[in-house]
Amino acid sequence: MSAPHPMSYEAFVAHAAADPAVVGLVLKGSQAHEGMVARYSDHDLYVVLADGAAAGPGTLEGFRSARLDVVVLLDLLFALDRRPRPYNKYLEWELDRFPLPGWDTGRLLTALGRITGAGDADVQRELFGRVEAVARAAGHAATLDAWGEDLGLMRPAAGRRVP
Repeated sequence: MSAPHPMSYEAFVAHAAADPAVVGLVLKGSQAHEGMVARYSDHDLYVVLADGAAAGPGTLEGFRSARLDVVVLLDLLFALDRRPRPYNKYLEWELDRFPLPGWDTGRLLTALGRITGAGDADVQRELFGRVEAVARAAGHAATLDAWGEDLGLMRPAAGRRVP
């Protein structure tokens, strides 16, 4: 594990603004809300990339520190719905009020509970199979295919293919 990068929030924003693949930054968490900043509050950022960007720019990864968290759209289901993923403690509330299109909230939360509670690999693979279909439909087939043989390890047993 590498040491945290010493880049400040302000320096990171300037760095990201100069990158043509970055079309926006979304500040989330306590720093995004007036009156919510506490002594140890960090900056939670989502990096929004241009359509067609091959992958997250490598120069933006690895900048997590005690004062700066960077999330490069790892929360695919919410990103595909063009919204940030809520914190875990608000996930059920968010999905109850604003369900993800095409997903049954109860089944999704049950699956997530089984994955986080017991590490159920079969449920993880089943969920990945559904996510893969959604990602491919959204135009991300080339990114998925670039994972090569690793992709087969994540698929449900019935859906495994030789790349």
